[in-house]
Amino acid sequence: MKILKFKKINKSTSEIKLQIDAAELADEYKSVLDDLMTDTEIPGFRPGKAPRARVERHNGPEEIWRMARDGATYDAFDKALEEKELSFSDEPDFQHTDYGGEGDYEVTVTFSPEPLSDDDGEKDRSSDIKASDDRKTRLADERKKRIRQRPDTGYSKPPPTQNIKGKTIKSSKKPAN
Repeated sequence: MKILKFKKINKSTSEIKLQIDAAELADEYKSVLDDLMTDTEIPGFRPGKAPRARVERHNGPEEIWRMARDGATYDAFDKALEEKELSFSDEPDFQHTDYGGEGDYEVTVTFSPEPLSDDDGEKDRSSDIKASDDRKTRLADERKKRIRQRPDTGYSKPPPTQNIKGKTIKSSKKPAN
């Protein structure tokens, strides 16, 4: 992560432009995919046991890149705030550009800065920790929500039991003669 530009727009608003390395994005992509592998339920597979390629196809590589981009952006923003010894009071506004999965990524963040010091001059990181934890919880909830909203993949569930000759059997079994 590299800070390309830091600008105070006015007393209550600042803007920071960040560059996120391709390696950081790739690591975040793998992390998101690992999380999705444990959370995604794909018909025909036990929970958490679907192959990586199948989970990627089920969720869509564009959606996974978007989640990885968001996670890497939040992490880079947290690091930049630590470097500048700032915090933020309101939810930051992220202006993302399109990212195709190759090269470095740049993002501009507009936020309301607050200094990271109390009356004694010591840094107060409790609000940063809380904001970071809230962000991680929100991202995890968002991932789970998207997983639940994914359309059916075309694989059918096993058919319901059928009554053949007065006996209830599963249709996958052949009837006994």
